Amino acid sequence: MSEIFEPQKKGLALLAFGAVLVLGVTFNELVMKSWAGTKNDQQRGVASASGLSQVDWERELLETYNSDPNAPAVIGSKPSLHDELVFGFFEGKYGARLSSQGRIEAIEYLGKDEKDLINIDNKVGFLLKFKDVIADGAVEAQFVKAGAGEEQYRMMSRNAQVVAMATFKLSGEGKVTAVEFH
Repeated sequence: MSEIFEPQKKGLALLAFGAVLVLGVTFNELVMKSWAGTKNDQQRGVASASGLSQVDWERELLETYNSDPNAPAVIGSKPSLHDELVFGFFEGKYGARLSSQGRIEAIEYLGKDEKDLINIDNKVGFLLKFKDVIADGAVEAQFVKAGAGEEQYRMMSRNAQVVAMATFKLSGEGKVTAVEFH
């Protein structure tokens, strides 16, 4: 007996949907007509082209950079040492985990394909170049030991105190998979 009422249920659902649609359109029209004569109507220029003629600052900027062919094409800020490390040296292939003080605690390879791993031939030079984002007060780096798939280095201050230890995790080919700083 339920098969008899199925077409009626479908018809009732369509009728209800149609009624909601008609009410929504009618309500929308009433609201739009009530706003038509108000002052707010002039301020609704979301896609208005009225401000396109006021681009004097762009023209001045263009003239400034066209007058000097050696001027930089992009105005921006110099990348931080952290950005230079992650996006320059490691080419965005590695991610850095930061401590609460903003120092780098670890660097890890983000990819899956080991052919994109980076080889660091001069690890002491690497540590000294990026010492300001790794360890506070480091002025020197020294090789400590090599083990199975890793190399350890110490970073020292001016008075020869160890301020950080760096452990380079290496692949079978000697490329860096991760670096941890303690």
